[in-house]
Amino acid sequence: MFRQWHAKQDAGGADWLIGKDIMGPTAQARGFTCLRNMANPADKKALAPQPTKYSQVTPGMDPHYSSGPPNLAFCVACQTIGGHSWETIGQVWYGVLTGSGAHPNMTMPQFAARTRQVAAQKFSTNPNVAAAVDAGWKKVGL
Repeated sequence: MFRQWHAKQDAGGADWLIGKDIMGPTAQARGFTCLRNMANPADKKALAPQPTKYSQVTPGMDPHYSSGPPNLAFCVACQTIGGHSWETIGQVWYGVLTGSGAHPNMTMPQFAARTRQVAAQKFSTNPNVAAAVDAGWKKVGL
């Protein structure tokens, strides 16, 4: 989201790649374009592909690997609502991560439920935000 803000990109124009600027020549020669792809967590051109569905996440899975579903949910929500990610969906995610009730042991279903709740509350005059958040989570099976 910071890269998008810095480049003044909207959600539709962003590439959603994490770590594309730090890929070394060996990784690039092997066809890797980034560490992760939030728009396509299972991207084979990502150095660390991730699951795309919540059902693929198993107990004890490394959180860096299991972040594919919430990354994709965020991306889908941002692309669904359009505009700048930091103006709507980013505020929802940030609010949930930093607000009351956030804790290190929050499950992904709990986080999804909380983002839905915060989107509906924070953007009560714009139900499209809550609908976009819901669409993101439904995409990943939550």
